Amino acid sequence: MKQLIHKVLNNYGYQLIKPELIHSHGGIPGGTVFSRRLVTFKEIYKDIEGVEGDIFELGVHWGYGILLHHHCKNEINQRVVGFDSFQGHSKPTNNDYLGGKFRNFKNSFEISEDDVYTTISYGLNITKEEAKNKVTFVKGYIQNTLPEFIESYVENKRHVALVHCDVDIYEPFLVGLENSWKILNKNGVIIIGKLNNPELMGKTVAFNEFLAKIDPNQYQIKSINMLDLGYNGTSQLTYIKKIV
Repeated sequence: MKQLIHKVLNNYGYQLIKPELIHSHGGIPGGTVFSRRLVTFKEIYKDIEGVEGDIFELGVHWGYGILLHHHCKNEINQRVVGFDSFQGHSKPTNNDYLGGKFRNFKNSFEISEDDVYTTISYGLNITKEEAKNKVTFVKGYIQNTLPEFIESYVENKRHVALVHCDVDIYEPFLVGLENSWKILNKNGVIIIGKLNNPELMGKTVAFNEFLAKIDPNQYQIKSINMLDLGYNGTSQLTYIKKIV
């Protein structure tokens, strides 16, 4: 029944994206518009049209970022790789507390792989078995797993076209930026998200440190305005484009 409801809503541009709606065992209380994030991602995908390379999702959580990629990407052969510990966040550092309002997520990010397959299944109207072919998972804390994974790409001369750096704290965010940049193809992008959020200031600290280490002639920083009721109506999604 839930699968049918999802299919009907998807045809009208809606997507049930809240975890309690997709993953609960009870009735479905309602839907939320998926188009806000989808429109934003489609704009970014236009900016990497023709860029070869895989897609990295750093921080999978319920898997909605992975779902967005599959709604947007044009090349069938683009591999989607999701990096997550599936155990929640690693420990924050002093940089994460600099905003004065650090948000402790505790165990709210302890999501299973099966939960992600459920999200993909409903979002793309496919079976869970088919969903397992839509993403490759690299399990473990990103600061531990990503550097070695990147080395395999360097050795095999593989590249990425887009990286969604959707992690919330300083250490994995900085490691994600520094390592992904090594294999980011020309005109590829890294989605940064929202900056200067006092609840998650470690992201902004990491981003500024990363920029200080690379040549300003190598990149462009771009922003897209997006509706966000949690940010008094609108907020900006920032991404960095590699131009050299």
